[in-house]
Amino acid sequence: MSHKIMIFDNDGVFTDGGLYYIEEIESLRKFNAKDGLGIKLLQQTDIIPAIVTGKKSKALASRAQVLGIKKLYQNIKNKLHVIENMLNELDINFSEAIYMGDDLNDLPVLKKVSISICLPDSPDELKDICTYVTKKRGGQGAVREAIEYVLKQENKYNTAVNSFLQHLQNQ
Repeated sequence: MSHKIMIFDNDGVFTDGGLYYIEEIESLRKFNAKDGLGIKLLQQTDIIPAIVTGKKSKALASRAQVLGIKKLYQNIKNKLHVIENMLNELDINFSEAIYMGDDLNDLPVLKKVSISICLPDSPDELKDICTYVTKKRGGQGAVREAIEYVLKQENKYNTAVNSFLQHLQNQ
């Protein structure tokens, strides 16, 4: 089966989960460039990248814009409800969806999708049910690893890499 969407949590997945507070400035987040290239590889396929996160961050909005991620939902308490609505809007079933999360608030979604991915420092409740547990931690290339895992499972990896490299040559 070919999947149509790959949905990510943010904090603890794209980032190391740390929040840095500086007076009069919202919390800062550090993103990994390898994860960004992973998103670019995913975008060479027909799989839509999306982010659904419990916190709101201008830094994430900027990062999503730079990466061309159009489906960004922030400050979401009930991720399952928002994802159900998004999938209905896109005419996609949970069986065609992939989700990557790192903590207990991701569990309801991880239980419904056909490929569930978590991280090595996720609680056992997640690791026990997930299809794949990354070797890398959040903010350290875990998103890229998960994308490569999915693309290889679907025999789309080599095509995505070749398409990405061709795109670079044409610029």
